This record gives sequence, structure tokens and C-alpha cells, in this order.
Amino acid sequence: MSTQMERQLQSLSAQMDFEKEDILENPAWEYVGTYTDIKSGRTISSRPGFQSLLADCEAGKIDMIYTKSISRFGRNCVDFLVTLRRLKELKVDVFFYNEQIHLLSQAGELLLTLHAGIAQAESENKSENIKWGLRRSTMDPDSPAFSRRCYGYDRNEEEGLILNIAEARIVLKIFDWYEQGWSIVRIKKELEALWVPTPTGKKKWPVKTIENILTNEKYTGTSVYGETESADFPSTVPV
Repeated sequence: MSTQMERQLQSLSAQMDFEKEDILENPAWEYVGTYTDIKSGRTISSRPGFQSLLADCEAGKIDMIYTKSISRFGRNCVDFLVTLRRLKELKVDVFFYNEQIHLLSQAGELLLTLHAGIAQAESENKSENIKWGLRRSTMDPDSPAFSRRCYGYDRNEEEGLILNIAEARIVLKIFDWYEQGWSIVRIKKELEALWVPTPTGKKKWPVKTIENILTNEKYTGTSVYGETESADFPSTVPV
């Protein structure tokens, strides 16, 4: 597990502990459970924890949702408003701690609509800034983007790629076996039989790792960027 992931999980755990304690301290509330999604998701369909929460609301198990902020609840303004209106029909309140807004309050939906629009605009602006930075980096021949580490190479002090002889021999073997008609599964088994460590130092070679080596354009001496691009945010509209 990466250090960044560990920090994210620690932060999530601390947030969950705070919210649970806040609920338990309120005599008018009864704690039912916590619903989480580890990975960020732009839409409801990519958030299983959120889907489970909504299912329990539909089943009448929940009459109020406690969430940290609007941005945590939803980043797609359309999804956000459709979900809130459905919860309102179910008479399920939503309390947004940071904004101190209740969905079922008199001005709740109006305030939430304004806040959601601002939150989505901020997300879109951040997305465009990241895309601009990536495009600029690929215009600079000395950019680290062109010397990103890949199996068979190391990075030197000047941030350039230099050949790693031991790994390069393995890359050549993989290509040679594949040209002989070996399947990726057979290549995987051979590498493991020869006790060759994976690029991350593990014993078992994932099939995907071998596929990535065989399709990595860097082995032909080129770097290609912009082959894929995420859809504009938001990418879907609920129907």
C-alpha cells in the first residue's frame, strides 16, 4: 500500500470517528451505520457505498444522512440534485456538517443547489488546470513526463532514462517468447519458474504487467501521450 493511500485511509478513519461521535452525542439521533467509498467517484453508479446508502433509505431504514460536506456527497450537480429530490420525497433529511444545512429545512434545497453549482464549477476548473499542465509538460522535450520509469530502465541524476541491463534482458526474453507464439500465461509461469521478480519485486507476475510490457511504446524508442482522454466533467446525466 502506498504512503499516500495510507494517509487517505487514516484521514477517512478520523473523519468517520468524528462523525460517529457527533451523532452519538446528540440524544435526538440514533447511529445506524457508516457508508463509505474508498475511491473517488464522479457519479452514483461508480460509488457502491453510496448506492447501498440510498437502497437503505428506500427501504425505510434511514431517516437522516449525516455527511461532512456537499463535495463529499456528490460532485456531479445533476446527480446531486436528483438524489436530493428523491430523498426529500422519502422524507429523508440530509445534514451537511461543513455548510450547516439540513435538506428538509425551509431554504434547504435552494441553498444546496447554489452550493452544489459552486462545488461543481470548482471541480471543473481544477480538472481544466490539470489538463493544461499535462499538455504543457508534453511540449517540453526535457519534461520528466518523457523519462517516466518503466521496466528495463532506471532514471539517472539528470532525470533521464538509462538502461537497466538485468531488467532489459528480461524484457527481451518476454518479447522473444511472445514472438515464438508463447501465450502470456505461459510467459508468466516461465518467469515465476525462473524466480524473476516483478517490476515491484514480487514473486507472482500479474498477466496485466506482461501485457503492459508488450504494448509499451517506449520499447520502440518513442513516448506517446494523449492516446486516451477522460470524458468532460460531468460525463453522465442520469435518466
